[in-house]
Amino acid sequence: DAQESRGLGDVYKRQVLIDAVADAARQWSDEGRNRDAVALLEPWFAPGRPLDGRLSILFDALMDAYLELEKPRKRQQLIETVLERGDSELKCTALQRRAVMAADRGDYDAALAAFREAQRMHPDDPSHTHLEISLLIGAGRLQEARERARFWLARAQRDRDFPPLLLDLLRRAAEDPAAAMLEAQEHSVPGLAALRSAMAKLPPPQLRHCLLYTSPS
Repeated sequence: DAQESRGLGDVYKRQVLIDAVADAARQWSDEGRNRDAVALLEPWFAPGRPLDGRLSILFDALMDAYLELEKPRKRQQLIETVLERGDSELKCTALQRRAVMAADRGDYDAALAAFREAQRMHPDDPSHTHLEISLLIGAGRLQEARERARFWLARAQRDRDFPPLLLDLLRRAAEDPAAAMLEAQEHSVPGLAALRSAMAKLPPPQLRHCLLYTSPS
């Protein structure tokens, strides 16, 4: 593997399809070869390299590889690099990731601020829809999440090119945003579907304590 990984940084000099590079990086990450994935992806963001929206898929793959390798400083540096040198589309992707990272820390004010900035920069990005709903749910603003889901749904229904799966998610989120987001995550979080099924079979909670009042003597 060490010999195979040597020279991966030179791949960007050849004419390769970005999707093929992303697929290779994802496959290596799935196999636990995150260092190889990083070696393949980092040169695409090196100084002097043009950074545009076509690299969003590589940006996400590199951010995920850094996460698996527990490299928070590298993740932050990559975001800063993109915000400094990227075009509006790639900057939007970086701001979305910044919003998710802030939400993971429990800082939903910062998360929503980063999201609003991303939305201003690239207002037509379909991924804004479920990200905003997820952030509002995390912040405990369920009614607002439902209202925004209905807003996005009305807008999406006028767009013939809007992704059908995302449109279906918005329809469900307009009624019950928390349940819709959980259902969407079942495909990416191992064991979540089984856990939700088991929890649905549990009896409703029962009161197991009472308060006793004694008058002062």
